Amino acid sequence: MATRTIPQAPVRLVRPTRRGGCYQWEVTTCPYCGRKHRHGAGDEPDQVNTFLGHRVEHCTGHDPCGVGYYLVRSDGEA
Repeated sequence: MATRTIPQAPVRLVRPTRRGGCYQWEVTTCPYCGRKHRHGAGDEPDQVNTFLGHRVEHCTGHDPCGVGYYLVRSDGEA
């Protein structure tokens, strides 16, 4: 049985636009559909990195492969 490689998805941090809003990680280019997607990153700026890692793709009109992707910062920060 062949194993699938789980791709990486570069993300950038999107700050809350309203009071009480949450940070989000924006996938700049989805490895499956090429579009942008957003994933929650919590409401505390010092904890956003804990929301990186494996996620399920948010593609619409796409037959999901079921392996998702790894969110990785595109700015090089840890």
